[in-house]
Amino acid sequence: MILGGLLVVIGCRPRSVEQAGPQVTATPESIAWREGDVNAAFRDARQTGKPILLYWGAKWCPPCRALEATHFRNASVVAEMRHFLPVHLDGDAKGAQRWGDRFHIGGYPTIIVLRSDGSEVMRLSRVAAPAQFAAALRAMAAQAAPISALLGQALADPGKLTHDQWEAIAAYDWLDTSGRFADRAANAHMLERLAVVAPDPKLARRFAIYALTPRTIAASTTLSASEQSEVWQILPELIGSEQEVSSNLPYLGYVAPRLIAALPPSPARTALGNHLLRVLDKAAEDEQLGLADRVRTLDAEIVLAKADNGGRIPAAVVARIYRRIGQAERAAHTPALRQSVLEAISDILVEAGDAREAARILGNDLSHAAVPAYYMRALGQIEAQRGDTFLAVRWARRAAEAAVGEDSRLRWAIDYSMTAIRMTPTDGPGVNASARTVLAAAAQGRGNYSTTTRDRVDAWRKAYARWCRSYSATCSS
Repeated sequence: MILGGLLVVIGCRPRSVEQAGPQVTATPESIAWREGDVNAAFRDARQTGKPILLYWGAKWCPPCRALEATHFRNASVVAEMRHFLPVHLDGDAKGAQRWGDRFHIGGYPTIIVLRSDGSEVMRLSRVAAPAQFAAALRAMAAQAAPISALLGQALADPGKLTHDQWEAIAAYDWLDTSGRFADRAANAHMLERLAVVAPDPKLARRFAIYALTPRTIAASTTLSASEQSEVWQILPELIGSEQEVSSNLPYLGYVAPRLIAALPPSPARTALGNHLLRVLDKAAEDEQLGLADRVRTLDAEIVLAKADNGGRIPAAVVARIYRRIGQAERAAHTPALRQSVLEAISDILVEAGDAREAARILGNDLSHAAVPAYYMRALGQIEAQRGDTFLAVRWARRAAEAAVGEDSRLRWAIDYSMTAIRMTPTDGPGVNASARTVLAAAAQGRGNYSTTTRDRVDAWRKAYARWCRSYSATCSS
């Protein structure tokens, strides 16, 4: 769940992509989003010559809310967006999944720059700093060269790229494997090559830490001798520069502590970890940073404390975590803000070993939640980790019942049924009831689902069929 912090809705209700005209919502300091009508945006793009920026989000998505509260309110980003036709598409809107398939969208949020002919130019990382994000937009507006062309030129003749074009490459969503670059190992190799040819040492270090990121996504981080040497080369320089800290904060908060923890124990490793924590503490005081992102800086403290104390977290660190969490919870005043902040808080508490408190905080906020179904789903996942089969299935069922939108309703119904199959396989009536929920949700959507969702349905059918053969003579059909 913590990885969601690395990987972080328009108030207006999204319109169907099949409706005739675009709904545009804006204030003088905001982005003039077109709600839902992608076809109309392409027609206007052909007439105006502007590229399209497609923002794929959902009402239930906390990283989407964080993006909207930070990047999409940043003055530089708002100014650059005037050179684009910005389209917001809710993944649960009628017909949205067809566009999700066309553009190979695999998760929320996704941000894609498109030409008027529908070809993809760029996928912008939601964890890029707002300044990087704005620089990438400048480069795309000046010359909508696809990322493949920029990469080719960077490797062949790096000096010909402008500063903004290099920033565009750095702002690409290298963690999104549903688009053009689907192989994480190949991506890491590409980033290593970019780190060698980048003209600016700061960019080189940024590419280098991007290349090391896949090593930290596994259950446990292990580093080769050469990778350890690379960590010692890049991290002290990176965390020693205030500008580089700002540009790489999400990676410093999640990737850096795991890289440090994977180094052999030594006084030097402890000193590097302490230096990182001081840098993150200072960053967390910056009110320009989203509140949820400030909470997630606590992850580094947990990871490094466990590394230095045999997997345990000292009482002083625990007390500090609870103090910071309490401050953040009190500062989150609106339902939309609370949705992203409480998700971050619950992730931190689970990482710290207090799933009970994580469940309590989410449960207490259910009646005020912007999207209660999302909290219910998270509560089910927490209880599953705790091994409480009854509560895990109950929360999964409640989330499926409360879900709104064709795609979310089916996905969360599948989550409910898979939880029931996995955790209560001997409860025949309960598992069959969960299966009927999936079948009902699928029928409501009339088959208008993305390839990703259809793959989920196929996986569920196989799991349910296996359960039927093992546990029940009579199954729902």
